[in-house]
Amino acid sequence: MSYFFSKHNIPHVVLFLCRVRIYVSVSSSGLMTPHTTVADISPDECCGEQFFTFTSAKGELAPHLPRLRLVGQNDLPLVEIFVPCCGESLDIILDTARAACAIDYPTARFSVTVLDDGNSAALHKAIADLCKIWPNLSYHSRGVKPNAKVFAKAGNLNYGLFEIKRPFPPEFIAVMDADCMPTPDFLRATLPHMLTRSKLAIVGSAQYYYNLPDGDPLDQALDYYSAIKIPQLNRLGKSFASGSGCVIRYSTLLKTGGFPTFGSVEDVTLSSILTQSGNQILVLTEMVQLGLVPESFEGHVLQTSRHKVGVSEQILTWSPSTSNTIPPRYRPALGWIGLSLTWKIVVRFITNIFIPLALASGQQLVPTTLLRQQMVLAVLYISSFWLYEWLRAAHTGFRVSTFHHLREWFLATRHMYALLHFYLFSFQSSSKWPARSVVTGSTQNPWNLPTASQSQAKRFHQDIFAPTVLINMIYFMGTFVTIGYSIWSCYSENSDNDKLFTRVAWPPMLLLCYLILTSSFTPLRCSIWPLRYPNRKLALGSHPNHAQAVFPKEDVRLAVMKRQRPPLGEFYHLVLVPVVLAALMYFALVV
Repeated sequence: MSYFFSKHNIPHVVLFLCRVRIYVSVSSSGLMTPHTTVADISPDECCGEQFFTFTSAKGELAPHLPRLRLVGQNDLPLVEIFVPCCGESLDIILDTARAACAIDYPTARFSVTVLDDGNSAALHKAIADLCKIWPNLSYHSRGVKPNAKVFAKAGNLNYGLFEIKRPFPPEFIAVMDADCMPTPDFLRATLPHMLTRSKLAIVGSAQYYYNLPDGDPLDQALDYYSAIKIPQLNRLGKSFASGSGCVIRYSTLLKTGGFPTFGSVEDVTLSSILTQSGNQILVLTEMVQLGLVPESFEGHVLQTSRHKVGVSEQILTWSPSTSNTIPPRYRPALGWIGLSLTWKIVVRFITNIFIPLALASGQQLVPTTLLRQQMVLAVLYISSFWLYEWLRAAHTGFRVSTFHHLREWFLATRHMYALLHFYLFSFQSSSKWPARSVVTGSTQNPWNLPTASQSQAKRFHQDIFAPTVLINMIYFMGTFVTIGYSIWSCYSENSDNDKLFTRVAWPPMLLLCYLILTSSFTPLRCSIWPLRYPNRKLALGSHPNHAQAVFPKEDVRLAVMKRQRPPLGEFYHLVLVPVVLAALMYFALVV
């Protein structure tokens, strides 16, 4: 209720109440169609973003943590760095292990533990050789286990936490994914925050990637989360620490029973449990780690699908089953996290289908009663969205674009399929997406198989008929054609502007059409102009601290930090937005 009557939401509330009054007063029963309902519900995701922005502004903490550094060599806390892996390329794992060992921190005060669920003899031997250079490095494996659930990443981390014998318990545990290299000052940048805030359970770090393609059309860099969500959540002390590049207070982790083994998103589950327990979680926005993204379109699709299924699976924490290991007092919040994500996917999926159908039906989508007044309110309503989105993008230095939180819209159908597949056919564990703790660079991931030998024509043919590309081609063409049909049908009947206003020119409908067209074009664009990922080895240079280690070159790191989206959109198309809105307002008031 506080969301509905919040100050920022005035245009939405006024428009909604007026339309409810009109629907009640109109006698025709055919006006309130499913298409209209979708047009009303879909923009609510944008309203929710605005509401959270204003809510987080009330937080007492700073959105960006100050840049602190731990100095000196004496009396420093004892830290153990876990590097969980399972089948990733040997050179990727070793590069991460070397970079972790080369951190600027006294060797006697930290250790690096490689936790190998792949049970690789080659990796075991390679780590043994590196131990001659770095005596604080070690290799551990649980061996071959038949149960995929046991092999989940959380189980691997818990093995390192509870089963490995160590002379002294560490004060802090750090976790680095096998394809994420820490910066030399990783510990000196994160530990000061832990040492000065007793309630702080985890210090996470924003994800930065050194193998992004030009323009990052798939938003693999997660810029929206790094530039907008992290500062908002930091204000509340309730950030979600990702599974890599985080430092965790050892004593707090033991009190919670280690890493949660429910589902495949142990980082989300652990973060929620800790914040509900009164602990704080903050995330650094400065660069203290650099990782890899999947180097193919299909790899990105499957990786995001696996993550969505894992988050949606939190709904099952509401189950009273004896196999549910989550304490009852934490289940409501976790279930809502899963339910809210599932609802977003369902709404996006339905919107993709119903908007073209609504335009093709030829029906009016809004009542004609007080139509001009409705148009004025609707234009103000949508104008507030555009203004808010552009100002928010400008505030980040255009690291994000307008409606950046909706850039995954084109994946709605694949995500919907993934959810249905999980709940109907693989209910036991989302770890089947894929099995075991496989991450980006794993050779067990089928999307990472080399395809460089394919001809461009063969690759285009393969990509264009990929399920995600094909379904988005249907959405794009269906929306584009029905927009043209709706405009043509209005003017072919010599109708006035009112008929156009009740169909395609209804402002919320225009916004949804824009979102569907721009989002569904993304996979088509990636098929026509294939993504070109930089060569990983060429991006690496000598490590600043050790000749035996490698690290992304300085120019690569600077390029990652300086990435920017076009302020007026690609091809300056955002210039048309105020023109169209002004034209709609003019026709509503004058013509």
